[in-house]
Amino acid sequence: MKKIIVFTTIIFAFVSIQCFGAEYVKGNIISNLEKKLKIVYGDKTLISLGSVHGVIKGDVLNIARSSDVYLTDPIGQCAVQKTFDSTSICEILKMSQEIESGQIVYGKKLELTDPNLFPDIFRMLQNLVEPYAPYKDISVYIYNIFDGNKNITKFSELFKNELKFVFSQKKRIKFISDDVGRVFSAYLPDELLEKNKVIEGYMKKDNIDAVITGNYEIKGDKTLITLYKIDNNWGISKRQGAIGVAPYGDLLTAVSVPYSPMKKEQSVICNFLFKPVRHMPLKNEKQEYVVSAAQNDPFVLYNLNRVDFNVVSPVEFKVKIDNDILDFDKQNEYRLLLRTGKHEITASFKTGFYYNETLMFTAPTECRGCKKSVVLQLDKDAEVNVEIVADPLYGREAVDFNIYTKVVTTKPILKPILRTEKIVPVETYKD
Repeated sequence: MKKIIVFTTIIFAFVSIQCFGAEYVKGNIISNLEKKLKIVYGDKTLISLGSVHGVIKGDVLNIARSSDVYLTDPIGQCAVQKTFDSTSICEILKMSQEIESGQIVYGKKLELTDPNLFPDIFRMLQNLVEPYAPYKDISVYIYNIFDGNKNITKFSELFKNELKFVFSQKKRIKFISDDVGRVFSAYLPDELLEKNKVIEGYMKKDNIDAVITGNYEIKGDKTLITLYKIDNNWGISKRQGAIGVAPYGDLLTAVSVPYSPMKKEQSVICNFLFKPVRHMPLKNEKQEYVVSAAQNDPFVLYNLNRVDFNVVSPVEFKVKIDNDILDFDKQNEYRLLLRTGKHEITASFKTGFYYNETLMFTAPTECRGCKKSVVLQLDKDAEVNVEIVADPLYGREAVDFNIYTKVVTTKPILKPILRTEKIVPVETYKD
C-alpha cells in the first residue's frame, strides 16, 4: 500500500511540474472591471498575470474552474488588452459556462535560453506590439546586430537567434524571410534610421510592419546594447541596455562576417495616373453596350434592359503592383517609391452605367479586355509616370499603359537687349 501511495505522489509531482512549471504560467481572475457578479462574453476583467510573467498585449489565455488543478477542461478564453507589471486587462472571447472571480487563467509560459539577454528582448517585444490592436498580426523582419566596428560576430548571431526564439513564441508575430529582407543587407542600423523614407518604401512593398536591428559596444566590463525598431506604421523607437562582458568572452570579438560596404539598391518615384474614358452612347448604340456587358448572362441582360443610362464609364478600377493593390475609388493618382528592378503591374476595371452622375448598374464581372498586365523595368534614378487608360467602349474594352520619364522643362528667360545709337550733330549754315 505504501508503494502505491509513493508512486501516486511522484506522478502528481510530475504532472504539476508539467502544467505549472515547464509549460504554463498560471494566475487568477481578480475582478470584473464593471464590478458585476457574473462575467460574460465581451466583459473586461483584471487578471493576476502581467509583464513579469511574460504576458504581452494580444496574448490569448485560457480560463479554467478553480477546482481544475490539472487544467484539463478549459471553460473559456480571454485576450489581453493591456499589461501592467503583475496584472493585465483581459477581454472575454469564449465561454462555455459562467465565469467568476477567482477562477484560473493560464497560458503557455514564455521560455528563454539566455536570462541576461531576455530583459532587453522582452522590452523590445512589448514596444513592438503596443501600438497595434490586440488581434492584429505583426509581420517582423529580424535584421542583424552589429559590433562597434560594423562586423557581425558570434555574439551578434547569438543575440539574433535569441530574439527570434523569444518572438516566435507569440502567435501574432509573423517573421519575414531573409529572401524578402535581403534589401536591408546594404544598410547599417544608423543608415536605416537616416534613410527611413526609402526603407519605409521597401517595407510597404513587401508588407513588413517592423524591422528590428541593433548594435553593441564594449565599455570596460559592460556591453552596451542598443536595439532599434523601424515601424512602417508608427515611426522609430530605440531601447538601450547593458549586460556583463564576462558571460560571453570571446563571442563578443569573434568576427563571423567582417564589414564590407555593399551597393545599395536605388529607388525610383513612380506616379500612377488613372485616365478614365467616358462615353455618351447614342440611342441605337445602347443595346451594343448592354450585350457586351452581359456576356451571355441572361440575368445581367434582363437587369440592364430595365436600366435607363446615358453615360458608360469604368468603375472599380484597381491596380496591383507586385503585392500592393491601389484602389482608385477616391483618387486618380498615387505617388509611390519603388526600388529598381522588375515590377509586375496589373490593372483592371468593370463597366459602370450612369444616368448623369448617378451610378445605375455595375457589370458583375470584368469585361473582355478590361484586365491587363505589364512588367515595368526600373533602372534609372528618374521620376516615372505610369498613365493607365481605361476605356469601356463596346467591342474594344481595353486597358492601355503609357509609361514615360517625367521631364522638368523651363522656359528660357528672355532679356531685352539695350541698343545705344550715336547721334552725330549736323551743322547748318545760314547765309
